[in-house]
Amino acid sequence: MGECKANLKAWYTAERAFFYEKERYSTSVAEIGFRPERGNRYLYLDDVRVAFTDRSTEKDVGTPRDTGFQPDLYKFGPDVGIPIRDLPSRLAGGVPLGMKGKCPDCEITALCMGQLDKDPTYDLWSISTEKRIAPDGAEIPEGQPYLEINDVQD
Repeated sequence: MGECKANLKAWYTAERAFFYEKERYSTSVAEIGFRPERGNRYLYLDDVRVAFTDRSTEKDVGTPRDTGFQPDLYKFGPDVGIPIRDLPSRLAGGVPLGMKGKCPDCEITALCMGQLDKDPTYDLWSISTEKRIAPDGAEIPEGQPYLEINDVQD
């Protein structure tokens, strides 16, 4: 969980810095300078147009249009992979994954998702540039990682 929360906060900081300079957000992880370290167990994504930097080999293989990063399949193997069909399009507060609105009056939301054990449930976190409301009615401040689904419950 620590990996996911730290990387989502880094993504948020990169997006906000980019916005202050360009008056827009970007779904390109390369453009905003977000790059989680290798050895990541989580998938990171900030757009429904899925384009991952491939981490199934020793070196990253990506493009400037990539909207996220695969888990490090080279280190952990295919069991940590997330099938695209399992990615949610809406997150806490009904907020869509990715860009919402026209900039500069826009918002962006990202997720991280991981398979930490071998059951069918994924660990799922989200973060957004907008305030959201959790299913229990609590406010989720902008820039605050939110645990959507806990895969590893005690």
